[in-house]
Formats: sequence, C-alpha cells, structure tokens
Amino acid sequence: MRAQAILLVIAAAAAAAGTAAAGGTSIWELSSKEHFDRGTLDRVVVFSPGGIRLGPSFARYEVEETGVWSLFVTADGILFAGTARPASVYRLQNGKLERILKTEELAVTDMLVDGRGCLYAATIPEGKVFRISPDGKEAVFRIPDQYAWKLLPAPDGNIYVASGPNGKVFLMENGGGWVREVFKSGREKNIISLAGLPDGAILCGSAENGVLYRIDKSGRSEALHNFADKEIREIAVAGDGIYIATNISQKGFKQESFVNELAEVLRAEVQGTAQPDARKEFKKLMNGKIHRMDRDGRVETLMAMPANFALCMAAADGTAIVGCGLEGRVLSIDRNGGSFTLADLAEEQVIALKARNGELYAMGTGHPGKIYVTDKSPSDRGIYQSEILDTGFPSVFGSLCWEGRGSVSFETRTGNTEKPDETWSPWSVPVKASGTRIESPRARFFQFRVNFGGDSTAVVTLIRTYYARANQRPAVMGIVVGQPRDSQVIRTGGEKYAPKIMVRIAASDPDEDPLVFRLYCKETSKDRWIPLNDGRPLPKPEVEWTVTDVPDGLYQLKAEASDELVNPPGESLRGFRISDPFVIDNRGPSIEGLSVDVGREIVVRGRASDASSNITRVEYSVDGGDWVFISPSDRVFDSRTEDFSAVLPPLEAGAHRVRVRAQDTAGNAAVAEVEFDAR
Repeated sequence: MRAQAILLVIAAAAAAAGTAAAGGTSIWELSSKEHFDRGTLDRVVVFSPGGIRLGPSFARYEVEETGVWSLFVTADGILFAGTARPASVYRLQNGKLERILKTEELAVTDMLVDGRGCLYAATIPEGKVFRISPDGKEAVFRIPDQYAWKLLPAPDGNIYVASGPNGKVFLMENGGGWVREVFKSGREKNIISLAGLPDGAILCGSAENGVLYRIDKSGRSEALHNFADKEIREIAVAGDGIYIATNISQKGFKQESFVNELAEVLRAEVQGTAQPDARKEFKKLMNGKIHRMDRDGRVETLMAMPANFALCMAAADGTAIVGCGLEGRVLSIDRNGGSFTLADLAEEQVIALKARNGELYAMGTGHPGKIYVTDKSPSDRGIYQSEILDTGFPSVFGSLCWEGRGSVSFETRTGNTEKPDETWSPWSVPVKASGTRIESPRARFFQFRVNFGGDSTAVVTLIRTYYARANQRPAVMGIVVGQPRDSQVIRTGGEKYAPKIMVRIAASDPDEDPLVFRLYCKETSKDRWIPLNDGRPLPKPEVEWTVTDVPDGLYQLKAEASDELVNPPGESLRGFRISDPFVIDNRGPSIEGLSVDVGREIVVRGRASDASSNITRVEYSVDGGDWVFISPSDRVFDSRTEDFSAVLPPLEAGAHRVRVRAQDTAGNAAVAEVEFDAR
C-alpha cells in the first residue's frame, strides 16, 4: 500500500462462477455482481444483482502532487481539490485547472466554501486552517490541536472543525476571528468525520473506538452507537437515514503513532530517503463496512468489503457513494444493500469524492494524484474486460453465449502464460451474435472483453464460456498391500494363517473425472501380468484378495486407474503403478532333525526351514509349560533355514516331552515335538 497515496485513515483503517464439468465440457459463467466485479471497467458500471452497462464518462486532470485528498464543489460547479505532499489547493473552472495555494504542510484533509465565497482548507500535521478570499488574499488560522481533520458549515455561518489527537470539535468564526471548543471526547483521540442534521445538530465519528456522537445546537452531546470497527471514516445523511463508513484495525494499531509515522514517511519520500519497511503501519488497515442508521437509531450493515476499506463517502439521491482504498473502485450502495460499481480507475486509491445534484460528480485519486470529473451524458463507448480464466490445462473453447439487451460485441484471446504477453493470441475479430464459436486457439488461459458502443441502452446480464480441457491422464499415487483386520484363522496345530490380503489404491484425476480401477498380479520372476477379478473393474479402489490358492512366492501388483466412464473409446486414458514386492506364503515352516541329547546337560536341537520366507522365531515348551525363546545358532534370524539348539532346565528323572514352534515372516507357524527320558 503506497504511503503517499493513502488517505489518513485514522482508524482501523475466483474464477467468476466456479466451472462445472459435465460430460467433458466445462462452463465459465458470469451472472452475479460479485462475478462481474472481478473484471476491469472502462466507462462501464456493474449493477446488482448482476450485469454490466455503459456508465458515465470522465474528464481527467493531473496534479503535480501524488494524491488528491479532498474535494469541494460549489453550487455553480467550481471544483476545488486539496492535495498531499505538499498540501496544495487547485481550482477547476471551465475546464481549466489552476493551483491557487501551496503550503509547507503535508496534506489538505478537507475544504469548504462559505457564504461569502471564502475557501477554507484544513491541513495536517500542525492544525492549520488556510483561508483564501475571493480576491485571492490568504490567511492562516490555528486550532488548539495538532490535526484538523474535517470541516462542516454551522447553521449560523460559522465552521465546525474536527480534530485530533485530543478528540475535539471546535467552532471557528467563518472569518477566523475566534475559535472555541464545543465538544471533547473523554475517550477518543481523534474525531475524523462530521455531518449535519436537518435540526441543526451535528454527528461526529471517532477513530479510536468507533463511537458515533450527536451534538445538538446547545452543545449537549450523546453517544448514539459504538461500532465494532475502530474507525468511523465518513458519515453521510441521505433522506430518512444516515450512512456510516467504518474500517477495522488490527490489534496494536495506535492512531497517534500512525499519524506521526505517516508524516515521517511522507517527509522521507519527499527527500528520497524512505526505508523499505516504512509503510509497515499501513498493513494494520483492514476490511471496511457500510452501515445505515435509521432515524430511530437502528443500525444495519449493508455491505462488507473483505480485503478493502473505505476512504471517502458521499450521499447522492438517497444512496451512498463510496471510494475504496484498494483497486480504484467507486461503489453506489442503496438502503437495501443493492450496489453498483460506478468506476474502476487505474489508480489504486479513490481518496476523495463529491456528489452534485444527486449524482457522483468528481473523484480524487492517489498515486498518482488525479482528478476525475463526471460528464453529464453517459459514455458513448466503454469496455468490460474479464478476469483471466485458468482452465488448468490446454483447452479447446466452444461457443460464447450471453444474455441482455441492445447491441454489444465480444472479443477473445488465449495464451499459456498467467499474464498476457506477446505469446498470447491477438484479440479476435469482434462478434455480435450470442452462441458464436470462439476462434481463439487452444490454450490454458482465456480472456474476453465486451465492447459497448453506439447503443446507450445495451445491458449484459449473463455470460457463458464453454470449453473442454484436453483429457489428462489419471495418476495412481500408491498401492498399499496389507492384511485386513480379523483376517487370520487358526490352523489345526495352533498356527495362525492369513488367507486374505487387503489392497488399497490411492489415485486422482487432474480433470476430476470419475475413475475405475483394475488390478493385476505376477510373480517377480515372471513377465506376464494376470488380471484379478477376471479383468473386471473393481467396485471401489480397495479389495480383499483371497490368496489361499495362490502358490507361495514373491509377487507384485499393478494398479490401473482409467477415466473411461466420461471419455469416449480412444480418448480415455489410464494411469499405472506397480507395488513393491511382497511375499505370499500359505505354508508354515518345517522343523527337521528335532532331537534331545541327555547328558550332563539336556540339549534340544533341530532345524527350521520355510520355502518362501525367512524364519523369524523359534521357541520351546517342556511338558506343556511356557514357551521359551531359542536363538538361532548364528544368533541372527536372517534366512529361510535356521539351525537351533537350547539347553533345557534341570528335569526330574523320567519321561518328558519337549515341543518346538517355528514362525516365518508371513506369520505362519509349525510345531514339532519329541519325547525323551531324563536321568
């Protein structure tokens, strides 16, 4: 956010309709105000609930300063513009722009012209109010506070001045002869907005805690409402209601430090010594809202502006016109929350605006500083340019359809870079018939523009673009091979056996097409893949594979994902992945040469072996006692054959029986026993 272009907001200050795939064809639709607002407007307005049409045309004037911070228009149409860095005042009359005041202050925050034709300009940061008489004479008056934020004519011809950082409102004689305090907030540091009521009372809004005050003609004050947002940026009285623009600030936002820091940033930028992080305080400015208060005090939020905020507002013909701090947008909002996007300016901030005769009349922008004045008649030409559609992959575009009335034409272009450059196709030949096929070449990115010209009644309320992405191959990300829960059974002899293997497939499709799955298996030593489930698609990407009849060995699985359900033969694609090798072992180990040597010690010996997997455990039990672990002769279980021996504990003389149990990697077990006589 540019410091030199931002107004002193003292407070806390995607694709269009998502694409819908069906039968390989997707639709990009613009039908709501939110959708249309994502494009750019050139002399075109966006209206609720959704549509575009020609708007007013603007005459544009440039100033030397980087921001136009305040505007005032007289009854006879003379426009005054106050600027920042340095604080200057321009007069626009009969199409001629002339600077009539240049000061050493930072910014002109507000202006008004009194009944005698004297212009008053409030400035920061020294609380000065400049007066320029009709004869050009200048005078300077100071209020007993640092910041002069807002000016408002009083019913008796004097002038109210809202100030900070002491949260006061002063009454200044229109000749500047005296200044007296009429209000001081006990909790707010800055009063930054003022508005007059028909009964002579005034409204003022604060920037610390979002408090709206009413001050009657006798000076009695009351708090009407405490907004959740921190700043009441503007107040506008319209018809039987009051519009209030508020902004939010993050925790830690300090108004006085914000103003002081802004002053330092502006001075540093004038001197060319601004630091890269000089604008960090602006990052605390957040979302704005527009509210409406009825005369009975009921407050309703009409619009929230996520990731944007209000910089200025004016009442016009019962509506509120709002200038935004980002994207150069000007909105018109009615009492029911319906809205128009009146302008989409090239400059980032619309810092000031004024209405005249019930309509938007002038706008002031920041970075660079420009003045826009609305012509009385609508534009005879305008362009709406859509945001860029990212189809995700190279796509073929079908027809472009629209609804509305009147005569407009459409042009399209495509490319394969996120931002249009010289590699994009040129704009197509204009077409005027809805349903015309798009001639722009196949590409990933797409954009259109609507040309309004020659028909001031033309309106477009819906736009649809049809396209089909080039089919993308499904991806199989993984195959998990394991045992399902409770799949083990107990064989005769007590050994456990797993007759099933659980196979789970993880896959995705870039086009989000539904997928079907097939599984194939083979021994690692062979080349031929054998289809499971008779080659039919699996009902879901997981299956319990019964392996009781599968020969023991080392196997692999191949999982296939296909998008054949929504793509014709010859155009469907398949993705594959092969699993890591795994063992199918249906048979338990064998125990050979089991014997007991009875001597000074009793030693049991033997050999455990398995045809398919390693031996992982050997243990013995004497006379039905506990099982005792036996280490292999080489101390490591690392092969399919393991010799073992173990010294049995001392036994009483007589007949005994020892059982030996061996287990393989697959969990299969075998048991053998031998009888012997101890001495």
